[in-house]
Amino acid sequence: MENASKALIIAGAILIAILLISIGVILINSGRDITSTGTAGMNSQKIQSFNAQFTPYEGSHTGSELAGLIAAIRGNNASNESQQITGTFCRHG
Repeated sequence: MENASKALIIAGAILIAILLISIGVILINSGRDITSTGTAGMNSQKIQSFNAQFTPYEGSHTGSELAGLIAAIRGNNASNESQQITGTFCRHG
């Protein structure tokens, strides 16, 4: 009888340990999801602010407006070596 009660106590302790480990894994995974969501939001904001410099130049523009675009591109390329911008301009008759 003593062996059976000791076996039940050991089995209960093992089940509690498995439960605690499972809860820990769930908490760690939910923390990762929260941080990755926050990082994605920051990257999205960086992209939007970067693109905001150049979106006014979308479509057809005059030569002086294109000169402003070229100046913006040169300014970006001089200050940001990791995001160099190149472009091709063509004239539609």
